[in-house]
Order: sequence, then structure tokens, then C-alpha cells
Amino acid sequence: MKIRFGVSLGIDTAVDRLPAVIDRLEADGVDSLWFSELVSSPAVDPFAGMGYALGRSTRLKVGTSVGVLPGRHPVLVAKQLASLAILGPNRVLPVFGLRPASRAEWDLFPVPDGQRAAVFDEAPAAFRRIGRLADGWLGSFLTPDEARNARESIERAAAENGRQIEPDHYGLSLGVGDGALPEQVLTAVRSNCTANSTG
Repeated sequence: MKIRFGVSLGIDTAVDRLPAVIDRLEADGVDSLWFSELVSSPAVDPFAGMGYALGRSTRLKVGTSVGVLPGRHPVLVAKQLASLAILGPNRVLPVFGLRPASRAEWDLFPVPDGQRAAVFDEAPAAFRRIGRLADGWLGSFLTPDEARNARESIERAAAENGRQIEPDHYGLSLGVGDGALPEQVLTAVRSNCTANSTG
């Protein structure tokens, strides 16, 4: 099994810094660059960032960490991903979730009237759905025990459906900072921990 390291840009990474970041990651042999769905921050849009990074690099992989699927038309998303996959064969790693990390951005990704609760209620079934349909899993804001339980649940669901997910297609997002973490990141962590403890 291979272990690879990727980098996700911080919420305060301005778009004009992206060229230098891509060049540095490519030169240093980092495996991948991940773009978060952070509409209200200076961070670059995930799909625009992936396209730019693919064009500027030759081997750097790119992904969403995570892109929000509900509220986007699946045919348009498929078209975007197919275009990116042609621009960077074997270098596009899309990861999708049900809603933005920031509660303030939930309304930016509308779902049909009366269906938002149903979409959110699908979250407990996410591991079974991953095992049945997906090629991997990228977790965040999890303890080691929670991450292990998630992987085991996914592996069980995959086996039940006659599938196997590659061992190196599981990943965890880890926050790394030079000094104190930005308040927006800490707020997201606290919000997620509260949701996990009550849900």
C-alpha cells in the first residue's frame, strides 16, 4: 500500500498566490492539491482551481475537498469532471459531500422544496453508499476511532456488493498550521464536533 501526501489550501489563501503554490508542490513532489468549497472566503473556486492547476502542472493531482453536490445539476457536474479528466488524465480526484462545512453557506446550494431534510438525512447512509458506489473516501474532523469505524463500515458495504476499494483510496484531512489556526477553521471544527456529539 502506498501512502501519499496532498495539500489543501487554507481559507485565507488568495487566488493570486495559486501559481506559486502549484509550482512549489510540483517541484517538491507533493502528490495532490485539494480545493475546498469555501464560497465566502478568498479561496479559489474548486473547479476553476483544478482546471488551472492541471494546466500549470504535469503530474500534480487535483481534487475537491469537498465539493457540494446537492444544488448542482448532476449532468453539468459530470460534464465539468469529464472535461477536467481529459485535460489531466488520471489526475482528477473528485470528492463530494451533502453540504458546505460552513452553516452560513448552506442556502447557496439549494435543493428542491421539501427535499432538503431528505438530502441531509442521507448522511448516516453515506458509508453504505460509498461502499456500494464510490472508489474511495476522504474524511475530516474525525478521531482515529471514528476514522477506523468509517473505513470498516465502507469495507463491509463494499463486500456486501461484491466490490473492493483499493486500500490506498482512503484518506484523512488533517489541519496543519504555522501558529494559531484561523478562527473560521476553529469555528468549523467546533461546529462539527458539536454535531457529532449530539447526532
